[in-house]
Amino acid sequence: MVKIQQFSNGRKMRPKKLPVRHIVASPVRTNLVTQTVVLLRAELAEGNWQGWMPSERALCDQLKISRPTLRFALHQLEKESLVEPMHGVGYRILKKAARKSGLKNSSIVHLLCPDPLEQTRHLSILWIDELRQLLLKQGCELRVHHGTQFLRQDVGGALERLLAQNPAGCWVLAHSTRVIQQWFLRKQVPTVLAGYRHDDAPLPCVVVDVEAVCRHAVGVLTAAGHRRIAFFTQRTQRAGDLSSERAFLSAAKISTALDDARIVHYERDTIVDIGQAMRRLFREKHPPTALLVGNASTYATVATFAAKIGLRIPEDLSLISREYDNYFEYLVPSPACYRYTPRRHAAGIFELVQRQLAGAPTSTKEHIIPSHFAGESVANIRIRQRDGG
Repeated sequence: MVKIQQFSNGRKMRPKKLPVRHIVASPVRTNLVTQTVVLLRAELAEGNWQGWMPSERALCDQLKISRPTLRFALHQLEKESLVEPMHGVGYRILKKAARKSGLKNSSIVHLLCPDPLEQTRHLSILWIDELRQLLLKQGCELRVHHGTQFLRQDVGGALERLLAQNPAGCWVLAHSTRVIQQWFLRKQVPTVLAGYRHDDAPLPCVVVDVEAVCRHAVGVLTAAGHRRIAFFTQRTQRAGDLSSERAFLSAAKISTALDDARIVHYERDTIVDIGQAMRRLFREKHPPTALLVGNASTYATVATFAAKIGLRIPEDLSLISREYDNYFEYLVPSPACYRYTPRRHAAGIFELVQRQLAGAPTSTKEHIIPSHFAGESVANIRIRQRDGG
C-alpha cells in the first residue's frame, strides 16, 4: 500500500514514483573478488610463486580477505587453467610465469612460526611487529607463515611446498623444532633463528638467554632459604626449553643449600594438563616450596590453581616466571620474573637478516640478557612442622 502524506494545507498527495533501477547483488563483494583475481593473476605472472600457491590461510592473511572471497577468486583462476586444486594439499600452478619484475626477491623476509598466531605469546607478537617496521624502513617486506603442519616429524613435504611457493629471500624461524632447523641448514637457505639453535644446526641466531635466567632463579630461591625447588615447564624438544632445563639442573647441582631440585613436566599447554601436574606434585609428602615456571601464561594458571588448593603466594609457595607479560602488572602479588625489550630482540634479528640478504652468511649467536624483577611472589621460606623442619 502506498503511504498517503498529509500536508499543512490539508491536501493529500501521493508521492511521486521514482524509476526502478536494477541493482547488481553484492557489488562490494563482486568487486573484491575481481580485485583478488587481478592480484593473484599478477603474482603468477611475476613468478613470485613456483609450483604451488601459498596456503589459503596465508593468502587471506596477506590480502586481508575472507576465505569465501579467496575461493571465488581461485575458482576463476582454475577456470582460466592457471591453477589446479589438489585435495588436502593446495593449489598447483599449471602455467609458468611469463615475466618477472616488481619486488625484488632479496627484499622479501619470511617468518615461519609453527604455532598458530592466535596462540603466539604476547612478547613474540611485539618483536615481530618491531621487526616488520625495521624492514619496512629498508624497503623490505615481512611475510608471515604459520600452521601446526610444521610441527610434524615428517615436515619435509610441507617445507618443500612452502619454499617452492616462496623461492627466495631470507627466512626467520621462530619457535622452531630441531627438524625444521636441520632442514633449512641442509637446503642452505639464508636463515636466521629467533631463539636457541640445536647443536647440530649451527644457524645464526638471536637468543633471550634463558640459561642465565634459570641459573639466576636457582640463586634467588636458595638465597631465600628454599631447599626443595622445581622447574615447572612443558615437555618439548625445543632448544630453548632443553637449554633451560640443563641450566636449572646444573645450577642446582653445585648448590649446597638444596635437598631436592627437579624438573616437573606437563604435556600440553592447557589448564587441564597443568592442573593435573600440580595435583600430582602437591599430593606428595614433601612437595617443593618454590617453583620456577616456564612461561607467563603457565604462571597465571599455577598461581590461581595454588589458591584453589589452599596455598598462599608467597607464604606457602614462592613463584618465579622465566618470562614476563604485560598482564603481570595486574596480578597480586606482583610476579617475580625476567624482562627484556622486544625492540632489542627485533633489532638483533634485523641485523642478522641484513647480513644474510647481503650475502654474508654467519653463524653468529647474539645474546640478550633479561633483567630480573624481584616482584612480591618470592619470600623467605617459613618453617612448617609438617615439612619435618
